[in-house]
Amino acid sequence: MTAFVETFPGEEDRPPTEAEILHALAQAGVKYGIDEDAVRAAAEGPFRKEIAVARGTKPKPGCDGSITFSVEMTKRTPREIGDGRVDYKDLQIVKNVVKGQLLAEVVPAMPGLPGKNVKGIEVPPPPVKEPELPVGRNVAVTPDGRKIVSLIDGHLKFERVPPGRILLHVDETFVLGKNVDLSTGNLFCIGNCEVRGGVREGFQVVAKGDILIHGMVEGAEVISHQGSVVLRSGIKGQNKGVVRAARAVKAPFLENCTVEAQEEIEVVEHIYHSRVRTRTSLRLTGAPGVIMGGELSFFERLNCRQLGSESNPKTRVYFGDWVTADAEARLEEITPLLEELRKERDTMRESLAEMRRLALEDPEKNKAKIMLITKSCASFPKIKERIETLEAEERELLKQIVRRDVKIVAEVEGTVFPGVILQAPRIEDVVITKPKRNVRIVFTAVGKHEPAFSFRPRRGK
Repeated sequence: MTAFVETFPGEEDRPPTEAEILHALAQAGVKYGIDEDAVRAAAEGPFRKEIAVARGTKPKPGCDGSITFSVEMTKRTPREIGDGRVDYKDLQIVKNVVKGQLLAEVVPAMPGLPGKNVKGIEVPPPPVKEPELPVGRNVAVTPDGRKIVSLIDGHLKFERVPPGRILLHVDETFVLGKNVDLSTGNLFCIGNCEVRGGVREGFQVVAKGDILIHGMVEGAEVISHQGSVVLRSGIKGQNKGVVRAARAVKAPFLENCTVEAQEEIEVVEHIYHSRVRTRTSLRLTGAPGVIMGGELSFFERLNCRQLGSESNPKTRVYFGDWVTADAEARLEEITPLLEELRKERDTMRESLAEMRRLALEDPEKNKAKIMLITKSCASFPKIKERIETLEAEERELLKQIVRRDVKIVAEVEGTVFPGVILQAPRIEDVVITKPKRNVRIVFTAVGKHEPAFSFRPRRGK
């Protein structure tokens, strides 16, 4: 990369000329990076001193390729809720991503620039490395090779693999290997969720898909928006535990909690002092098979071994669709409110029309009246907005109401105790005053016939 010249005295102690030095360099193959000033200095300078007269150009190194991740995986930070406050129960440990979401971008390697030595020969730059793509399960690279995206809705997971590599996976199910508590915060999953511990009081597990919880659920909320919920160890709700599922619910027992499901609720042992509601069937499949206290609602079948108890805690059993019942109850609340708001709105519309007439007639003369109407109608936009909100709610409620001929059956293998209250749409409550054993209770509401309860022995008994 460097050529040196050392001069010696010639005839009559004459130093070599610049031309002679350049000729010597050419004979040595040096033809690049020659410094004419250095050649002149060599010709004029002292003998027997090495002088650098030509220098090559060093190659410029490039940059290795890299991966830039779009989702922060290492931090667990409480979610900000505004005004400088944070929610310490939401540590955002579940990294939810949606199908097609950008997970990472590839920064391609940038090759270096070659250099030249003093003989004019190209010197290549150091080689650069392209990044190894961290493509794992349910992850793909776009056709241009520049972006890494998710193929499904799910939970993003980093996996470190030797030697020093990282893989990106998107799993449909988020798995937590311990309790849901202050160390984890609440869980919010776009896919399924599995908790291999329990859920402590005051915390939430919310998922779009199915939820499976191995440990005990305390006074917590477990909500599946589109799937089922399975509680392997049951729930002791402390009168504040809530389980809601768009599909089915399964548990060994339910105590002091609210459980709502669109499909079947299956319990093995008992239901104590809980509000349990399903749009299909409620089944107790094992021993003791007791339902005691609280409120039940089902729309097809109820199977249990004991309903109520000798201690006579009030147990209400609703034969019908609880969603319809709730929607109808809410409609009863908002219908008169809507009528009142509409009257108020129409009155204000008339006043505003009068104000426009006064303004066109003589705004200066009618100034006092215009100001009075303006003041009295100041709440018109809010009333209009409130009406629109209630009307939208009314439309949604009407969609939820299901009216059809029904035959709803409760089969009790053991005893129905006094104190049990049977309820159904368009019929007075029936209070059990004497124990009934091995009974089949049927609520029938068909056609024009009056809805009624009937009590029969269970089949085959």
